[in-house]
Amino acid sequence: MSLGNDPEYWRKQAEEARAVAVQMMDAHTKAIMLSIAQDYEKLAKRAEQRAAKPLQLPMPERRFPPLWSVEELAARFVVKDSTGQLDCYAH
Repeated sequence: MSLGNDPEYWRKQAEEARAVAVQMMDAHTKAIMLSIAQDYEKLAKRAEQRAAKPLQLPMPERRFPPLWSVEELAARFVVKDSTGQLDCYAH
């Protein structure tokens, strides 16, 4: 799992930001650090949501027939287009 998808990583970051904020004397700077800690908690929640609902991309439907087909014979290949027209032999 990458760090961005690990909720515990973000929770540890939040905990560290709160620990730094406790040591700060300036109220404005302390508020900024606590805001950063809240943002880390939001990232942890998003990571949990991603883990609970993995991304599943649907397989696209094939909208067109194959352009050609290949038949394997004893010592060669026969390539035909979608209409059955012979395109080439490959040895």
